[in-house]
Amino acid sequence: MITLPDMQTVQGLVARVLIGEPSFRNSVDDWPIQRNCMMALAAVLYNRVNLIPAKYTQKDIANTTTTDYREILAASNQFDGFGKNSSGYTLAKEYSDRVNDRVKLANTGTPGQITETIKYALELARQLGEGKFDPNCDPFINIFKVGNDKTTGRCYWMKTKGASSPTKYARAIPMKDGGDLAGNTFYTCLVK
Repeated sequence: MITLPDMQTVQGLVARVLIGEPSFRNSVDDWPIQRNCMMALAAVLYNRVNLIPAKYTQKDIANTTTTDYREILAASNQFDGFGKNSSGYTLAKEYSDRVNDRVKLANTGTPGQITETIKYALELARQLGEGKFDPNCDPFINIFKVGNDKTTGRCYWMKTKGASSPTKYARAIPMKDGGDLAGNTFYTCLVK
């Protein structure tokens, strides 16, 4: 039986974004894509805390200054549905419902790919929470050019596919390089 860590913990809040962001279509071919999306999203969080590109500040990249992944998620205009108030970290009802529905599905019937995918999200959240995430797992570590623009490599932003660019510094990683995963587009950073 899968249960999520408390939402107020790093592992709990990170698990929720990893489970909630990828689009789940429940097809056999889709599960590796879900996991790749989760890995890329974990890399976004890691990079925003630990690997700010030269000539940028963390505020430029993450709209906050912190060493706490929860603060990255709750920062203004960064991750839709995530926030913070005087009681702690918050999650919009529709987002919470989506996460809970996926966990419920993973706990229903014979364990299968969705169960393994949710467990994968929990493992990535654990690694981030315990400081054991391997930054070399970033699937976009070597994206040094997008179109005619020199980029820093690594992924720093993720938006729902078709949404506007998160910042003037962001460059969408092309589909040919795997930048579109599970309904989301990943972005690297323009070299200043």
